[in-house]
Amino acid sequence: MRLTLTLEPKNNDFTLPLNYQYYLYISFFIIFDNAKEEFKEWATKNKYTNRNGRYYLYNFSNIHFMNDKVIDISTATITSSGNIELTFSAPIFDKEIKDYLIELFKGNDIHFYPAKRENQEFIITDVVEQDEVEFEEISKYRMTSSSCYFTGNYGHFYKIGDGTLEKKLIYDLKIKYELVYKKEYDGEINLFFDEEYQKVRKVTKLITMKENTEKEYKIRSFYCPLTIEASPEMQYIAYTCGIGMKNKFGFGSLKLLPKVEEIEVQNIDSSQQIEVQNSETTQTNEDGILSKVKNLFKFGKN
Repeated sequence: MRLTLTLEPKNNDFTLPLNYQYYLYISFFIIFDNAKEEFKEWATKNKYTNRNGRYYLYNFSNIHFMNDKVIDISTATITSSGNIELTFSAPIFDKEIKDYLIELFKGNDIHFYPAKRENQEFIITDVVEQDEVEFEEISKYRMTSSSCYFTGNYGHFYKIGDGTLEKKLIYDLKIKYELVYKKEYDGEINLFFDEEYQKVRKVTKLITMKENTEKEYKIRSFYCPLTIEASPEMQYIAYTCGIGMKNKFGFGSLKLLPKVEEIEVQNIDSSQQIEVQNSETTQTNEDGILSKVKNLFKFGKN
């Protein structure tokens, strides 16, 4: 299940912390903590709760700003206006539970209250369930939030290219698969990060959690398109649960990329554009179009 949440600010102009994920997590935590007992019983029965009995098997994307935004690195803030959107996802098949979550979210508040900064309040004004997607055994994704995988108490963060990250992510996906489907995964599974992307873009991000507090800590995350070779059922797990760790904090969210044949190119000249379904990619120069498409879809193994 995937939901698009539209958030309306209490004040049209707002400033958010650059590291806003923790505050979204807290807002979802409060919403689920106030859910009806039937939902909590469902989550407990399916073992979707942690040792404290709280629902945790969900994921959310980075925020999509509907209007222009200004990022100030010196103050670690984002200034914008108007509505914002994000995607909430969870491996939920039960229609009654889906319908309940939609109603649970509607009208609830989302607060961004970083230490030493003004509280910013939003209200969830619209919740729309996204269309179901069909997964191929070879599916390509881009991350809509960075991901992370670490050992112990943030002692060692795995990085792209260290030779072990892919194995750790596959292991984690198998655990999530067993949790959701109540059986072990016995199929093939491979995971590849886009090598072309790594050549031209930075693939590590440092995320600050609980900023400006005594409990502040940092997570060294990674961000890179990837290809997963696995059954459609396993693809669904990656798509709804997210990859890596700390998914309920907004890490590891994925967006399924369209297949190459779904690209429509019309009248290639210096003034036209190429539209890729839902990929948010546009170019107005012919060479730029061909280069962008090549980089976007040259994933994994050659």
